[in-house]
Amino acid sequence: MKLLYCKKCQDVFRLISEETRSCRCGKTSGKYISHLEAEFTGKFAVTLGISNDSFLSAIKKQPVSIKGQVVVGERFEAFVIPKECNSFKRAVPAKVAALQCPLCKEWVYSRARHDMNYCSCKNIFVDGGFDYFRAGGTVLSTERAIITLPWSEGELYHDWNSRKDEFGKIPADQLKNYKYEVIVKPKPKPKWDIPTVDEETLLPIGG
Repeated sequence: MKLLYCKKCQDVFRLISEETRSCRCGKTSGKYISHLEAEFTGKFAVTLGISNDSFLSAIKKQPVSIKGQVVVGERFEAFVIPKECNSFKRAVPAKVAALQCPLCKEWVYSRARHDMNYCSCKNIFVDGGFDYFRAGGTVLSTERAIITLPWSEGELYHDWNSRKDEFGKIPADQLKNYKYEVIVKPKPKPKWDIPTVDEETLLPIGG
């Protein structure tokens, strides 16, 4: 079981996968992004762990209070998780290379190496995740941009891997809600048949 301790307000709380949980002062937060992996934010955060087996054992052996006597319950194993831990990482906002469809106007980005993600009208696709950038489709007279998202690379990966598909597309009228930079505004290109690939985009994503 993974928990967070906030050195600012001294709250301790358990993480869940359904939503991001925060401490009382809001300076520390986190959530599970898979069955075993979790991420957190906040400079006051301290990562904690509890051994599930020893905790459940202590609960089963919870003593009955006896009037006039001090009764101590069974101890269970708890520990401070190292700062560098592969299964409990500090979340970093992801930067993605996105492509805008000239037809439905959606901005589309790939969440993982093998995530070939199409816009809603199926005109264009983006592939490669954070390893490379590949795009193709029917009409590619599009704009490309680097967009900073409020989610981490881990959250994006697990959104794709679990097929939840909550991320990957941004409607044109919502782009203003994100920090972004248009990096390429290519000239209009002729209509191609799917799955034609724009060879100019076969480059690693920098930054």
